Amino acid sequence: MKELYLAGKIAELLAAFEGMKGVEEVVAGRAKASGELEVKCVRVQYNPKKTDICTRTHFTSSSPLA
Repeated sequence: MKELYLAGKIAELLAAFEGMKGVEEVVAGRAKASGELEVKCVRVQYNPKKTDICTRTHFTSSSPLA
């Protein structure tokens, strides 16, 4: 199993990864970014033998420039 952590719009990230082939678990939460700063993020646990997750999925669901 591998893990991928992504920050952004939680609802869109959950929708993008839930049900994706090879994705075992998608969990929303918070992570410490720097010092006292916390960000909302999503942890994606996936099997790399069953899926090829790339950051393109993230950018199609949540534009980093918006």
